[in-house]
Amino acid sequence: MFELLLPPEAWKTLTQVDFERAEKVISIPAWGKLIDIYGHSCRRKICLGGKEFPIGECYSWPTYRWQPIVGNQPFLDHVLVFDLRNHRYAIF
Repeated sequence: MFELLLPPEAWKTLTQVDFERAEKVISIPAWGKLIDIYGHSCRRKICLGGKEFPIGECYSWPTYRWQPIVGNQPFLDHVLVFDLRNHRYAIF
């Protein structure tokens, strides 16, 4: 499970390293092939629903082109409720 996925430039800014010096390299299946995901300590917090969640590691890869994605890891000890009809959510 990932904590935070970032575009390459944002990843380099938060970690202060480039991909060659990443602490972790994980090969995952994506779009029918294996890609290498690079992970490194980033010691940050995100704020969501008025709660702070620590982010210990962030991940990226050279061809990542999306917006940042918060993964499942920060919420493992919480319950998230999504009201899709009314565009609301709650975190317990």
